[in-house]
Amino acid sequence: GNYGLAQDDFTSRREVCGWSGLRCAYNYTSEMSHVTEIKLAGKELTGTIPSEIRFLPYLTRLDLSDNEIVGTIPEDLYFLRRLRHLYLNNNHLEGTISDKLDNLNGAEHIYLGQNDLTGTLPSNIGTNRPNEWRMFSVYNNSL
Repeated sequence: GNYGLAQDDFTSRREVCGWSGLRCAYNYTSEMSHVTEIKLAGKELTGTIPSEIRFLPYLTRLDLSDNEIVGTIPEDLYFLRRLRHLYLNNNHLEGTISDKLDNLNGAEHIYLGQNDLTGTLPSNIGTNRPNEWRMFSVYNNSL
């Protein structure tokens, strides 16, 4: 199927915690359920990553690898401070890697390989401390 990442899906009030590939956790402080994982690898997804991704501050895992996603990596993604696992490899992402990538110093795995990214790696990469990075991959781009 051709599923498309419709922006409405991230901002509508429908119950998303039952969706396939999404995991939520209940937060007793806010008394709300928050999306903590999006695992949609290899689902033939098209379209772009919406800037509304920033409205998921409890996200710890974003796996959109092996899809047909286009456009750039939204700056909003770099403000998800709880993100531990970011898999955007094997898509058609373009543009440059922002120096805000270093905001994700709590991440353990960042896979951006097999895309159409250009430019140079930010000079500040890996300088934000503490840094939990275990794997950072950008292979097979035009960097």
